[in-house]
Amino acid sequence: MQPEFIFVYPPSAERAAEFPVGGLFLSDALAKRGYGARIICDKSMDEICAELDALVGENTVGIGLSVVSTLIFRDVIRLSHYIKNKYPKIPFLIGGQSVIGQKEQILEFGPVDFVVVGDGEKALPDLLDALRDGTDYTKIVGLGYKRDGKLHFNGVATTELEGVYELPYHLLDVERYVRNLNIGGDRWLGAIYSRGCPYRCTFCVVSTQGSNIGTMRYHSLDHVLHDLKILTGRYKADAITVHDDHFLINQARVKEFCRKVLEAGIEIDFRANGRIDSICRMEEETVLLLRRAGFVNLIAGIETGSPRFLDIMKKKLTLDQVHVADKKLTKYGFYKHWNFMCAMPGETMEDVGHTLWLIAQLAKTAMTSSYPMSLRKYIPLPGTVMYEQAVKEYGFQEPKSFEEWADLSQAYISERAVGNAGKLDIRKRPWLSPELGEYVQRGEDAVEDMNNCFVGETSDWALINSKIKVVEDLALEAVRGKTQYPCIDYNPSPLENSLDETFAFRGKRSKLQRTHAPMYAAEAASK
Repeated sequence: MQPEFIFVYPPSAERAAEFPVGGLFLSDALAKRGYGARIICDKSMDEICAELDALVGENTVGIGLSVVSTLIFRDVIRLSHYIKNKYPKIPFLIGGQSVIGQKEQILEFGPVDFVVVGDGEKALPDLLDALRDGTDYTKIVGLGYKRDGKLHFNGVATTELEGVYELPYHLLDVERYVRNLNIGGDRWLGAIYSRGCPYRCTFCVVSTQGSNIGTMRYHSLDHVLHDLKILTGRYKADAITVHDDHFLINQARVKEFCRKVLEAGIEIDFRANGRIDSICRMEEETVLLLRRAGFVNLIAGIETGSPRFLDIMKKKLTLDQVHVADKKLTKYGFYKHWNFMCAMPGETMEDVGHTLWLIAQLAKTAMTSSYPMSLRKYIPLPGTVMYEQAVKEYGFQEPKSFEEWADLSQAYISERAVGNAGKLDIRKRPWLSPELGEYVQRGEDAVEDMNNCFVGETSDWALINSKIKVVEDLALEAVRGKTQYPCIDYNPSPLENSLDETFAFRGKRSKLQRTHAPMYAAEAASK
């Protein structure tokens, strides 16, 4: 009987179901060493436990949890205790993004035998081989283990993405991950074609001390085409979300990606993540290739509208670049989504006001986008530069155990609960005064209320207009006329009509998207 490893993804209330791509790559790596794999994902806690009980057998050589967010720690603890109490002789390990910054607290947590820090494609099969053969595993790169009452770690593992992978999608019920989005596309699925981000924004896990996960690594375009043909052919995807941290960073690769897709006759829609400065640098040839290849939506993290705080966060961005990027995406008809944060250590009411003002202006050029803004309160990520600042300079009480982190994470989740607006617990963010905490909550609520009106081409423009005005007025309470970003003039690009013909061959669903509402533009022009 083939030995099997079971991957478990704890339930998450924070995100819609997505392909557990990491588990697919790890399963592929295990298959090449002679191990089978099972993946339990997108299930409730009771469903996970029931499926585990049905799968665990004499051939089970290990069970692993993927932990990608502090917000799922409570369920991670529950699952860990369940697994270790019921299957005490089966090696149990935890991997995922959260391990990088909290490897000590996670490994010292009682049920955990091992952690994998970084990529697991080599570390995991190496560990299973060593456990099977009774050989030494203490020098496996990326492995954390316990010995003689002490914790030991062997750096951070990274994987070179070479060759064409045959990802085992058959391990999943793919239909659970199909999404219908009102930006077009009835069968959206997800994929990852590169890893890493070379930037070191202070709030991000990539800034974790000692981490080398930011190194850019790319899958070959042969693999990309092979994977796309499987997703579109076998699983009938008509749209793909490219979940790379920074798809746009390498302009030459982006152009070649698009050319390969066009040459292969793959006629689907795409959306992808990038950075504002990458959008600014994109040549017209690149932008046109993206549109012709089917890219309809680009997503970027701006994080703040305050120039002062952009510097503090080491975003290496300016508001001028934001303006250029937004105009470029507007001109070429992309749907947009911009991510922002607030309630960060050291942030003032004026900083938050600048963010709200920027959000309101960008909303005016995203009138047919769906849910174009995200404003979330900052959550401290251990090991990051901003986390260290929160602890050392702003009085953040660092949780001393994995269990304490779970309690704190649950408090952050409660802030986001439906019907819980206004219940910000500033004790979890000691740098917030009551006045600033109340302003932050009002801002998040106003942006959420505005966002919910953006439902695509059928949006109520007059209603959106009124909601944008609420966000603007709230911003002006703090910035008092000292706005850092120009008030948008709403005028559609003169190239808009001529570009329709450029994209017409892609079909009605993927023609140029109108990012200005005519009603809004006319109303603005009359003022």
